[in-house]
Amino acid sequence: LGGAYGASANANPSDSQTLETIPMVVPHTTTSSFDKSTSSKPATSTAAWRDRDDVQAMQKMKVTYGDLHEDDVKGLFTKFKSDFRRNYADDDEESKRFGLFKESLKNIDFLNTYNPLALFGITETTDRTSEERAQNKMSDKWSSYDAMKSALPSEMVEMAGQGPDAVTGQSFSRRLEGSVGSMSDGEFAWASEDDCAAC
Repeated sequence: LGGAYGASANANPSDSQTLETIPMVVPHTTTSSFDKSTSSKPATSTAAWRDRDDVQAMQKMKVTYGDLHEDDVKGLFTKFKSDFRRNYADDDEESKRFGLFKESLKNIDFLNTYNPLALFGITETTDRTSEERAQNKMSDKWSSYDAMKSALPSEMVEMAGQGPDAVTGQSFSRRLEGSVGSMSDGEFAWASEDDCAAC
C-alpha cells in the first residue's frame, strides 16, 4: 500500500486523519511471511502469537470500517465510485450499491479480525452481490469450466480439487494453451478461497 492508500494504525478519520490516507484498495489478500523460528505451533494455538512483530505490523495497517461515521462511509463510497468509475443507472441503483458497499465493509472487518496475518480492504467488487462476484470467478476467456480446467496447469487443477487450503498461497507459472489476452502468460496464484474458481 502506498500513496493515497498509505497504511496507518487503526485509521480513524475523527483522529485528524483524512479519507485519502485510509487504506482503501487491496487487490488481493496480503499476507506477511510467517517466521517459523518464533513459534513451532500454529498461530491459533496460543494468544502469545499476537505479540509477534509481523502480527503487530499487520494490525497497524488495518482499518476498522465499522468505527467510521456514516458521513465518512459515504465519503469512502464516493471515492470508490470515482476510483472504479462507477456510474449507476439511477438513485435506486446507487442506494442499493451503497447498501452492498456497507455490508462488504462489515465483512472486511470480520475477515481482518479473524485473519491476523492478512489484510483485507475495499476492492472493485465491494459494491457487488455475492452472486455477481461469483460470476467473475470463471473468466469469459473460457467457454466452460472443463475448457478452463484443460487450459490450466494440471498441477494447479489437481491442487484446486483438494480445496482452498491446498492452493491458498501457492503459485503456478505456465503458458496457457488456447487462451487470449493478459491471461495467456504469467504466474497465477490464489490469495484466498474467493480467488479459487475450482474451490
